[in-house]
Formats: sequence, structure tokens, C-alpha cells
Amino acid sequence: MTAMFPTNLPTASKPNGESFHLQRSKCVDAFALAEASVQALLNGAKLKCTTEPFKQKIGMVKKLPANPQYSKARKLEVDNLASELESLLALRADIVHSPMQIALIDGTAFACFVNAKEAGENAPFARLLGYNALKAVARQVLQIANKLAETKINPASSPPPPPPGAAGGP
Repeated sequence: MTAMFPTNLPTASKPNGESFHLQRSKCVDAFALAEASVQALLNGAKLKCTTEPFKQKIGMVKKLPANPQYSKARKLEVDNLASELESLLALRADIVHSPMQIALIDGTAFACFVNAKEAGENAPFARLLGYNALKAVARQVLQIANKLAETKINPASSPPPPPPGAAGGP
């Protein structure tokens, strides 16, 4: 079997810039898959929304009503997944909208993100993530995306009328 990614990458104990960039790319891909899963839920509910921000789409998913095809138990599970995803949006914004630099602190490498939107003039806010933390974010978001993708929402509808001449027909 051929590996999708090079197998000669550094170990997590001594990651370099390239391995951090690979993990960041996996995070971006995971968030993109999560957004696609959220959009698929909205499409399944026949809601037309394509230009709304991701946070607003998550809110719309949480407002979807239960119906015969979307049980109350499944809605609760989806709402919990949506809330978990929503809690990661600030982190997503930093990973996606910031240039990544590698910061060495006491000999340990960290991915450093300074989101221009959140940066102050004199004291910018920097988010530091270790290699394993960045890897865990990608894994967590991918799990949420996959669980959301398993959900199918169809708006409640009436069954089709019986064909002419069927039992119980006019």
C-alpha cells in the first residue's frame, strides 16, 4: 500500500516547519469538510444558504426542527456536535486567516498564529499550538465532520397518493 503522505516526516517530539505546515493543512481540510457537512445538512432540509458565514450556518443547523426523518435524539446529537464545532471557530479563524510562524520556546517548537483581525497595535494576541495540539484539532474536527456527514435530514412530507386503482383508492 502506498502512503498518502511521506513516511519520513519528523516524529512529533522533534517536528520541523514542514511538519507543522502539513498539520495545519490537515486542520484546514478538516474544517472545510466540517463546513461541507453542515452545508449538506442545510441542503437536506431544503434551506438555500451559500453565502452565510460558517458560524451562521452552524446556528441554522441548530435551529432545524425534529421531524419523522430527523428524530429528537438525532437532533440532540447533531446540536451537540454543532456546539462543539462552534466552540472551535475562533481557533479555526486563527489557523485559516493568519500566517503561521514557528516559535521556539525553551527548545520546543510551536505553531504561532497572529490573526490580523484580532491583533492590537501594541500587543497582538498570539495563539501558540504545539505539534500534537495541532494534530489533535485536525482529528477532532474531522471526527465531527464525519459524524455530521452521517446525518440525513429530509423535511417532513406527506406520502405520495396511491396510484389509481390501488386498494383504498377512489
